[in-house]
Amino acid sequence: MVVRVLFAVLVLMGTLLSGAALAEDVEISGSFDGYYQFSMNRPADQMIPARSFDFRHSTFSLNYAELVVEKKAEPLGFRADIGFGDASKVVHATEPAIVNGGSSLYQYLQQAYVMAKVNDKVQLDFGKFVTPFGAEVIETKDNWNYTRGLLFNYAVPFYHFGLRANFEYNDKVSYALYVVNGWNNVQDNNSAKSVAASVTMKPSEKFTVIANAMVGKEEPNSLPFANTGFGGGQLSFAAPGTPTRRLLDAVLTYEVNDKLSLMANYDYGTESHMDWKGIAAYGKVKVRDWVTVIPRYEWFQDTDGFVTGTTGQTLQETTLTFQFPVNDNSSVYVEWRSDWNRSTDPAFFHAHGYQSILVPGTIEYDMRHFQNSLLIGWTYSFTKD
Repeated sequence: MVVRVLFAVLVLMGTLLSGAALAEDVEISGSFDGYYQFSMNRPADQMIPARSFDFRHSTFSLNYAELVVEKKAEPLGFRADIGFGDASKVVHATEPAIVNGGSSLYQYLQQAYVMAKVNDKVQLDFGKFVTPFGAEVIETKDNWNYTRGLLFNYAVPFYHFGLRANFEYNDKVSYALYVVNGWNNVQDNNSAKSVAASVTMKPSEKFTVIANAMVGKEEPNSLPFANTGFGGGQLSFAAPGTPTRRLLDAVLTYEVNDKLSLMANYDYGTESHMDWKGIAAYGKVKVRDWVTVIPRYEWFQDTDGFVTGTTGQTLQETTLTFQFPVNDNSSVYVEWRSDWNRSTDPAFFHAHGYQSILVPGTIEYDMRHFQNSLLIGWTYSFTKD
């Protein structure tokens, strides 16, 4: 399947670029990411709540394996990220093209877009690309910790499909403007479009500020308008009362010295008089050449349960990661993580599990307000010009 996907992507890109251009300056890179994790709650279904990537208990797991083919825009270019594993399924869990019974091809294409360089400061991209929101990304090797935090899981989207315009104002300021279908949808679920803006500022070599904002109607169409005549389908538009979703995101990074770095992330989202918000704080300490210690703390509130799918939660987590570099392309991780919610909230984390007496054949869980887990992970990457 992966080979066929890669072949199809290359054929598509080949129609947009000349054969000579395609053969020159093409960079191929890839990565692998796997782990073993044990939850002290020992969930019977082997699924760990509040995790979107590292969610498997007591089993060797493939998080993500990826192959990237890219040609820089000179003036035309393309990029295709082909991947498989648990992460690719999680990222595309709400993709309308898949949920509505379409091809699962999209889940193997993390990114697929063409690029056009207008001049030295402006570049246009069209297609599917990862979101600029959040302090973390899909690839483990590019994050500080091994596991993804609460904010990356719940507060922000993973990807978009549409048009992106990148502007490099100078060596200290750059920004991007987006017109996209919405949150996590190649196939739009309504007729509205979402717009976003991203600004990156570097007041100094050690300090970086990234600010993102997005607004748009993300709920499915709710106002049938007329039959299209094509297959008996309906042409429909977002109703005037369809709620608008808004999201603000800020990431601050400060490199204190060559051994200590700090990072903070803040997110605030709202829709239909419901909101969610959270903060995350990170530290990275290079203790020795062979070990780096990375603590993380997060607080996330979803009062109405809009993004967690519950009656409402205030979640917190602390993570302590030990990264052991094998070489420039590979690292081993050992990570301890504790998640919990306030005692006044409904229990969110399930543990153990036993056969139901009232409903034979089903499992009932011992619900808890906390969970602890220990993980060992490994990442490997390569780049070939």
